[in-house]
Amino acid sequence: MKSWFTSLICLLALGLNAQILDSAQSKMDQEIDPENFDPKLLEAAIFEATNAARLRLGFSSLEHDPVLDTSATYQAYRMLREGKLEHVWPRDRNFGKLKSRIGYFGGGFLNMGENIARNFILAVANGEPYYLDDEGQAITRKKKRIPNKSYRELAEESVEDWLNSPGHRANLLGPFDYLGVGVSPLLAIEKGPNFDVYLCQNFGTK
Repeated sequence: MKSWFTSLICLLALGLNAQILDSAQSKMDQEIDPENFDPKLLEAAIFEATNAARLRLGFSSLEHDPVLDTSATYQAYRMLREGKLEHVWPRDRNFGKLKSRIGYFGGGFLNMGENIARNFILAVANGEPYYLDDEGQAITRKKKRIPNKSYRELAEESVEDWLNSPGHRANLLGPFDYLGVGVSPLLAIEKGPNFDVYLCQNFGTK
């Protein structure tokens, strides 16, 4: 029997079909608004950025798969709930490992891979200081407003980070045919107005 959590994931993981990807194109360059965050838009941007990177480096593009979408969405939400990056959940029979997660949501894959990440939306370099003005807006030392990243910028940055990590790169450029992407809701972090988000890619070959 599905728990409320897994039922929620199934409802949230609506596939990135061609129509959704096409309609998302015009919105990907929008600055992320934390009050109106759209996880599906970020998923579409990551899917597009992944295929763009593969094609640029001489690999074939990947097709979307709704089963992988659902398993990746589950993992992104689970990482948010647990508060950590993790591929394996010990002692969890149904969802503890990638193979069991994908199998639970429909399976059908011979080879599988997973990339995960935690990124932030404020357009400031990691570790670079920023300050808050009287209205709580992030500013530089020169009191210049720091915007949030756009959906496309966050997606492209995350894909480049995966490419710069040997294990993640092997998955992203691996001999897979299908891709699903999951994005969690935003997580407010201490120095505020910045937010983190958990990301997951699930790859598969049938």
